[in-house]
Amino acid sequence: MILTFTGETPVLRRRDAHATVSDMAKTKRQLAREEIAQREIGHTQVCSGTAWILAGLFLATIFAVPITQAVYEIREHAAGDRESARPGCFDIFASPLRAAGAFDD
Repeated sequence: MILTFTGETPVLRRRDAHATVSDMAKTKRQLAREEIAQREIGHTQVCSGTAWILAGLFLATIFAVPITQAVYEIREHAAGDRESARPGCFDIFASPLRAAGAFDD
């Protein structure tokens, strides 16, 4: 028996009619972990529905905290406990102006 590789599929071909199991064991080559990994690179199978769900959950996780903070601060302003209705996360955009003003003096 001869083990040949055609593309990515190993094919076992019979050399003679009297091949034994020990002959097959001798000709089969064990693939190393690196060789298996190299063959499987780029062959991940994920359904498109699963990919969309995972992407949506990722985005929801990323945006959950800032949105919750903004809603909380707007409600504080509506209750009269806060001066500005603008959420505090937008204060970062005023920082470069304050920094530039500090160097003008």
